[in-house]
Amino acid sequence: MLAIAGGNRMIPEGSIKQWPIITEDDEKAVINALRSGALWGRSTPEVKKLQKEWAKYVGVEHCVMTQSGTAALHTWQLLQLV
Repeated sequence: MLAIAGGNRMIPEGSIKQWPIITEDDEKAVINALRSGALWGRSTPEVKKLQKEWAKYVGVEHCVMTQSGTAALHTWQLLQLV
């Protein structure tokens, strides 16, 4: 029987954790980006830093940030033509 209908709970109490973990540094970076007014069309220092860190993390030379998965797929598709 399902727990909602009176059955036993299958997931122990307290085992579900909040995700993603958002730190003060994350919040500051978002606020800095918002205050810069550069929400599209140009890279902020935060974007450039994140691109560099992500490229290093995944083991590639370059990284291009996009605003969505769809934009990422379009970018990848265009890069295949080069």
